[in-house]
Amino acid sequence: MNCSGNKHKKRCHKKVVVVCKPKRNKKKNIIVKKKIVKVTCPRPVVNVTPVPGPAGPQGAQGPAGPQGLSGAQGVAGAQGPAGAQGATGTQGVTGPQGPTGTFSPVYGSIYDNDSQTLGADEAVRFNQFDQPDVVLFGGLTATATTLTVPVDGDYSIMWEIVFLPEEVATHCAFGIFVNGSLQNSTRSGIAVFTDQEVGAVGSDSILRLLSGDVIELRALIPATSTQTTIDLSAEIQYPPFGGVADQPINSASIRIIRLGPS
Repeated sequence: MNCSGNKHKKRCHKKVVVVCKPKRNKKKNIIVKKKIVKVTCPRPVVNVTPVPGPAGPQGAQGPAGPQGLSGAQGVAGAQGPAGAQGATGTQGVTGPQGPTGTFSPVYGSIYDNDSQTLGADEAVRFNQFDQPDVVLFGGLTATATTLTVPVDGDYSIMWEIVFLPEEVATHCAFGIFVNGSLQNSTRSGIAVFTDQEVGAVGSDSILRLLSGDVIELRALIPATSTQTTIDLSAEIQYPPFGGVADQPINSASIRIIRLGPS
């Protein structure tokens, strides 16, 4: 419905009433119709900013979740101190035999064919060391009183002298010296009656030697002994004696053989 003049609208929550006023200039019969319209108003929206309240007490811990994937390996740490040595394990099976090794033989023998008189700690002479019938093999070298080995190894050494007792010299003892040091396993000696020749005074032993070691056979006479010399004989006297039936022999000899590596 159209109404002239001002329109006044009055809002309410449920209804709107429109009133048209009559003009005052003219007197007319006016029929006023009232129409009531029911209007539904939208619910107002109120924006409220919540204010957080105080935190409540911590709840009980929940069950453990499934294990996650393994992470990347980290860098190696510093090596720790060595632990205590473990117990010895059982012996393994024997391995295959290795190839045959090489062995360098060394051997020689020298002797003396003349009589000689030795004082305390004096080296026995071997005057035939450089003669054609003397054998020196594998680099072994000799002088009139020494033998020098060319390589390391275990050596068998045998020496022998022929002792001629005299009235004031009825005892004898000898031993092998290596680089000036007596080797106790090589010592031997004898005590006999005057004018009794003995031809089996000697010793046979095994020594572990190094390349360049120098070997000597020396007389052993204690410093406190009244006997000062030892006589070695180069002949055997047969009956009727007196130089009628004398047989030349060697007064001393020494033999050395390399048995194997050290």
